[in-house]
Amino acid sequence: MKPEFSFRDYGHSDFATLIGEIHSEEELHRCTGTDFHWPLDVAQLQKHLDEVDQCSRFILQRNGVAVAYGDIRYDQEGEGRLCRLLVFESWRNQGIGKILVQLLCDQVKIKDPGMKVTLNVLEDNPAARRCYEACGFTYMDQKIEIEVAGKKRTIIKMIRE
Repeated sequence: MKPEFSFRDYGHSDFATLIGEIHSEEELHRCTGTDFHWPLDVAQLQKHLDEVDQCSRFILQRNGVAVAYGDIRYDQEGEGRLCRLLVFESWRNQGIGKILVQLLCDQVKIKDPGMKVTLNVLEDNPAARRCYEACGFTYMDQKIEIEVAGKKRTIIKMIRE
């Protein structure tokens, strides 16, 4: 039987799962950048959920089981930016990341077929970069230097048109 993948809206009932999937400060910043601080907690997730912005939040399910999380943030430049992408630990290295990214890109195109899809990735996250490249993303000439957990890091912007 071929696995069925579908999205459902992210909500309060997912807080414990997300908190349980983030095991270190490094892992938190790899999937959220500087948006959250360690340790991740219910208050931060509630604040993120309560934000009134142009953001859609999804749980990816495989045959009804939650396997990944992702956001799409729609900005004023007419881009749909994929952010806070996380494949749950027991589902990694099975192609779920590519499925998550592709389905999120599909959501952006449903909203506006001409909209560009972008994302930011840490330069030192080669697994994520390979995934995004395999999904048709290319590098833009945009790098941002940040400091996370006392370490200087470089974020690279990628685009899929």
